[in-house]
Amino acid sequence: MSTTGVAEKRIEAPSRLPLPDLSTCRVTLLIFSVLATVLITALQLFHEIDAQKYRDANLIASERNIIRSHYEFRSFIGDALSNLLAVAGSPQVRALSLSPEGDPDPVSREQVTELFYRLLYHKPNFAQLRYLDMNGEELIRVQRNNHTGRIEEITHQALQSKADRYYFKDAITLPDQHVYISPLDLNMEYGQVETPWQPVIRVVKPIHGASGNRGVIVLNVSARNFLRNFSIGNAGNRTTALLNDQGYWLAGAQDDQLWGFMFDKDSTLQISHPGLWAQILEQGQGEATVNHRHYLFSSITPGDVVEEEMLNSALSGYSLETENDRWIFLSAYDVPAPIWAPEHLTRLLTVLLIAFGTSVFISRTIAARRQAEKINEKNEDKLQQMERLASLGTVVAGVAHEVNTPVGNALTIASTVKEHADELTAGIRDGKIGRHRLSSLLTDIDHGTEMLTESLRRASNIIQNFKEVAVDQTSERRRRFNLREFLQELVALQETQFRGSAITIKIECEPQQMLDSLPGPLGQVISNLIANARIHAFETGTSGQITITATPSSDDNIMLSVSDNGRGIPAGQLAKIFDPFFTTKMNTGGSGLGLSIVQNIVNSLLHGEISVNSLPGEGTHFTLIIPTRLPDTRVTDEPVTGNHR
Repeated sequence: MSTTGVAEKRIEAPSRLPLPDLSTCRVTLLIFSVLATVLITALQLFHEIDAQKYRDANLIASERNIIRSHYEFRSFIGDALSNLLAVAGSPQVRALSLSPEGDPDPVSREQVTELFYRLLYHKPNFAQLRYLDMNGEELIRVQRNNHTGRIEEITHQALQSKADRYYFKDAITLPDQHVYISPLDLNMEYGQVETPWQPVIRVVKPIHGASGNRGVIVLNVSARNFLRNFSIGNAGNRTTALLNDQGYWLAGAQDDQLWGFMFDKDSTLQISHPGLWAQILEQGQGEATVNHRHYLFSSITPGDVVEEEMLNSALSGYSLETENDRWIFLSAYDVPAPIWAPEHLTRLLTVLLIAFGTSVFISRTIAARRQAEKINEKNEDKLQQMERLASLGTVVAGVAHEVNTPVGNALTIASTVKEHADELTAGIRDGKIGRHRLSSLLTDIDHGTEMLTESLRRASNIIQNFKEVAVDQTSERRRRFNLREFLQELVALQETQFRGSAITIKIECEPQQMLDSLPGPLGQVISNLIANARIHAFETGTSGQITITATPSSDDNIMLSVSDNGRGIPAGQLAKIFDPFFTTKMNTGGSGLGLSIVQNIVNSLLHGEISVNSLPGEGTHFTLIIPTRLPDTRVTDEPVTGNHR
């Protein structure tokens, strides 16, 4: 038997895939269309979800900034009003107002100056305090230096006339029990805008005597921190700004655009965005989109906020005079670009590339199965012929083993892919395939090959890689100081308040007692307690003693007490003395905030406790227990010596 014929009958192995024909190209295009549609739809859906989250986050942040600004303005204006009225009703100011016109009493003038100094010392937001006579001439001016922050008294030669300033003209004619609040603008000295800029709101109280209006007290409240807070919470392209009712920028813009009305510049929102400005004037509150930027705006009248604060506080007996100007809070952020925008082109092209690569792989897999089927048919024909050749049985068995193993694996994978491809083709043709089923089919095909797995992993990383980014206070300065020296210096500052009275202050403290704490807040606490005893403990003209005692209560704490031998506190009032706005001296200038502030400072800043004991006729005893060393949660400053001014 000749073996030549047997050698010529070889079983064909699957060859490399042929170049795609027209049918393969059609299948590739069909699969690509479906995959591209599904992936772009999913990408668009995720993009819309992310854009909505972005819009919601910006909306919440903008509304939070506006609410915070409302609260901060109300808080610091309320504080300025209560302190100004307390100063205006003080005996020192009343004594100075009784001086002959043009000849102020030197002693009264010195006392008022000291009173102004102490108020600015304890209130960092207060920039300037002045007493203007009925002609607008400055009699006293104590101010915080705009460069160094030090408090200074202006000499007589440097005092100015403010008769031509609008706030004096508006306030000097007001009756008693009226307070004037100026618009927000920049402070001017000697006819020029002060540099660096000092944005202020002026709170003005007319001083009346028996013969009529004797002048005004003007408190300049610095709005620098209030305006600086507009940058808090800004992130990315989100900004918050403040404008007045003429569209001039007060905060949230470039320096060359701010305060245009102070420099005769037309840098207003009305000029830069007339359509947006018209909508703000018409609606007062709302939203608008201009040039791919979304704006949220809200309007308030500062006078209304202040009047609400006065109605809800111990200041309800006073009337308010304002210019009725309006503030516009404007928050803006960029509108997310649509998925087809140029900045998203790379992402879109990546998705299309993934869809195309997956489509080519699926179509080539289908073509490979068809090719394998053709080869298998040919091999079956050859095997039937070889079966008739008994002499070649061994060769047939070896060839069958060699071919069946790779072909069997290919058939297993190809049959699975064909079943899914048939279902995918039928679903696309009939339009009855759902998104989840489509994803499941693609995932099953992906699990059959390493290339599909890697491709889908990259697609998953790209599609699902969306993440969100989300936004305090300053602390007081602390130092180590000698407590006895500190108390002696503090009492020395209080001496002017006790001139002409029979009230003495006694200090009982070891000379070597040291504290590592916050001298500023502690001084405010002791000063408020001394002032409280002076005002409430003793009848006018009676003698008495205020005793300040410091004794260690443990290794880590010290007990400070401020006691008096005055008339004491009735039992019905003792439980209320730390409540805000509780006072028994409403008609004589008491604000009811002193002891509330004391309790807050002791608890929050000094990390201590405060208590009070009192019996009618036996005096009052305030006890503070504070750590000798403040917990290390604050920045320690280098030691300084003595001078608290």
